[in-house]
Amino acid sequence: MNVKLTLAMLVVLLVLAGVVLYVAHQPEPAPHRAARLVFTPRPAAIRTLVFHTAHGRTLGFERHGRHWRMIRPVRAWARDYTVNDLVQTLGKLPWYYRVRVEKTGRHSPAAAGLAPPRAVLTLRDKTGKTYTLDIGRHNSDGRLYVRRAGLKSRYLYVVGASWLRRLERPSMKFRNRNLTRFHTARVASIRIQSRAGAITIVRHGHGWIITKPFLAPANKSKVANWLSNVQLLTAHRFSSESQKSADWKQGPLTLEVRFQAPSEKNQKKPAQIKPTTTRPATEPPLVIHFGRYTDLTDKFRYALSSQNPTVCVVRTATFQSLDQPLAAWREHALTRAKVGNATRWVLRRRVGISPATPASLYLRKNKKGAWRMGTSPRNFAGGPLLPADAHAVQAVLKQVGKIRAGKFIDAPVDLKKLGLNPPRRSLRLNIPNKVRPVAISLGTPQKNGWTPAKLPQWPSVYLLPNKVIPRLLPPVTALRSRKVIALPGPNVSGITIISPVGTGSVRLIHISGRWLLTRRGRKETAAPAAAVQNLLDALNPVQDKQWYLEARPIHPLHAVVLRVTTQRVPAPIHYPPMAKYTGKKPAGAAAARKVGAKKNLPARVAGQQVISIELWNRKMWPGCPRLRSSDRKPAVAGKLPGRPTISKKPAGPSWYAMRLEPPAAGAPQWVFQPSSALVKAIERFIAPPSKPMANKPAAK
Repeated sequence: MNVKLTLAMLVVLLVLAGVVLYVAHQPEPAPHRAARLVFTPRPAAIRTLVFHTAHGRTLGFERHGRHWRMIRPVRAWARDYTVNDLVQTLGKLPWYYRVRVEKTGRHSPAAAGLAPPRAVLTLRDKTGKTYTLDIGRHNSDGRLYVRRAGLKSRYLYVVGASWLRRLERPSMKFRNRNLTRFHTARVASIRIQSRAGAITIVRHGHGWIITKPFLAPANKSKVANWLSNVQLLTAHRFSSESQKSADWKQGPLTLEVRFQAPSEKNQKKPAQIKPTTTRPATEPPLVIHFGRYTDLTDKFRYALSSQNPTVCVVRTATFQSLDQPLAAWREHALTRAKVGNATRWVLRRRVGISPATPASLYLRKNKKGAWRMGTSPRNFAGGPLLPADAHAVQAVLKQVGKIRAGKFIDAPVDLKKLGLNPPRRSLRLNIPNKVRPVAISLGTPQKNGWTPAKLPQWPSVYLLPNKVIPRLLPPVTALRSRKVIALPGPNVSGITIISPVGTGSVRLIHISGRWLLTRRGRKETAAPAAAVQNLLDALNPVQDKQWYLEARPIHPLHAVVLRVTTQRVPAPIHYPPMAKYTGKKPAGAAAARKVGAKKNLPARVAGQQVISIELWNRKMWPGCPRLRSSDRKPAVAGKLPGRPTISKKPAGPSWYAMRLEPPAAGAPQWVFQPSSALVKAIERFIAPPSKPMANKPAAK
């Protein structure tokens, strides 16, 4: 027999036997002891708490929704966290030990201070059940004798006394210092009575309107901030002054906040609905009176709130945040609408100054987000609608949204003298999802630096700074798109540059993927690839630095004409799907011809289009007409704001350009300043290498 195996088995058996003996001799667990509570069963959600002492002091609280309200000795809001903590302690009040009640002796009610009780505590839960507790004296350990009242209880309970000390504190310790409690969404109107007069503000939809002393829009953010300050109005301390005393009432401010009736949709319908014609009752208004200073330091004032009816003391800084003048309530913005989403825009002037500043200018945004403008809804000065620069239009709309009035004229005034009847200039914006368009009328600029403005829905006159008016009514040249024309390089088949100076005319032809250059009287050679590519890049697209309008046709003595020939690629030809091949020959000669026609598709013939641009240099040919930027003369057009002025002096650009196209009858002539890239690309072909074109004088 293996000795080692035998010893190992014996050791295992000994360990198992020890475990069994240890478990068998363990004591049985003690049975679970029931909770030792004074109120058994526990109250379900206490709603009312009343504490009455033998000396006649009464302290009572009642739950209103999620908040607690003091009902004794005054009706006022209580501190929720203080009362909630007290109610939770009393709901599960434990006892240390209990003794049987004796008629006489040490454990009698009289010896415990319970005949009569020194204080009585009454609790009522949400089911309406009442729990009454008689409170007696303290024992030698500082604990209390209590007994359930109204029951044939055979025991006296000994409990802790910390909760009683909290109930014996002055009632002011339970008061909530917040003087108001309301929801801003329920506010219907505000009335402020101060020494300067009365101000009434009424809710109108999602905004606010001043109805007294005159009709005007109110600043929505200002009203919201003011209501937030009223919600946070807190008493520094409560005063012993009487509410009926007239000493503290000599104050400068009275606030009144009225509320809307509760919505019938949000109310819970009872099980049985009785027909009624009465409207839901509204909440009583919140009225706050501010009185005089409490002392000579002028740091505190007396105040009285209808929602916390006790004279209190508030800080002067709090009073000043609520005592706002009329100018602080007014809306200085001409419009709070989202003008950036406008789809139509109309500018009107009493008299048209020039083609750049016509009497009427219409701008419309299509579904793709592109803007078009014209002097009428369908044309621009008899010609087609012009493309507008989306960035320039949005910049002007942004200025309209930022415009603010510096002053107001609220008294009746003669609008005709201010140039508002009829308006000298007007602006009208149509915004989606807005019933009324935004309309702004502008009058005559005054010598004091202000321009009167009028909104049709308000009687007051807004005064705007004169310097912001040009931002609202820009000229046409500031709104037109900078892209003159776009000529993609693959579509260009030929370029002709006609020049009376330099190396003469040049012709570029694109054949078999190569560009060939031809000059007058010379052989055809290969064109420099880099120069051709620079010219193609400048043509796709042709952009201007600045637009000009000229009422009379321009015929310079010497000019460079750039003619670009492009290929018009027609739309692809779509044929109906062919029948599936079945291996059978078509029956009949007509069917055979039809199949043959489908195999031999017709060739696509591309048309040609010639686009001409005329350029001239004012430094080279002094005889060319000069453009002037004067809005008063009809022969001259406006300019982009912030750009240099073109005058008789040599200041300003030296190169001008104009697209040669058959103009419409009566349509103005557009002239633009070409980009430097286009000018350099053209000079590369027509100017001698040793003498640049821009520095060569004109030949007489």
